[in-house]
Amino acid sequence: MNNEDRKENQIIKRLEYYCATQERCKQDVLSKIKLWGLKEENKFMILEKLINEDFINESRYVKLFCRSKFRLNKWGRIKIKNELIKKNISKDIIKEGLHEIDEEEYLKLLNKLIKKKASLIGNKDKFSRKKKIAIYLIQKGFESEIIWPNLNLLDE
Repeated sequence: MNNEDRKENQIIKRLEYYCATQERCKQDVLSKIKLWGLKEENKFMILEKLINEDFINESRYVKLFCRSKFRLNKWGRIKIKNELIKKNISKDIIKEGLHEIDEEEYLKLLNKLIKKKASLIGNKDKFSRKKKIAIYLIQKGFESEIIWPNLNLLDE
């Protein structure tokens, strides 16, 4: 075994460990392969090996990503979807992953964020208050078509 083969085997072991410690997507692994200086022609063979040995599973990755970004970061579906698109994940897998977010839990979080933001804004006129809350929620990735009906409940 020459030095180049030994280096490649070490990198494969490092990638296996990298994938075993936390869920990763193909894009994450390809970035590491590039960073660690592996030959271009070998990267897809190594990627395929990691997928076949279940170190990389994009469906599993997306489901976990959706659940954690929703629960921990309090992101809406749009922001989650956009971040996954940046990682070159297929729309079908993204759609499947977004189903991990319970609709009732999603609306509860939205209303909780509305109340929290409203308490921080204070006593401005209704329109500017709603506008500030809506901008905040849109930045968090929530859909405007569900933001406004829930914002209107704030006045009741």
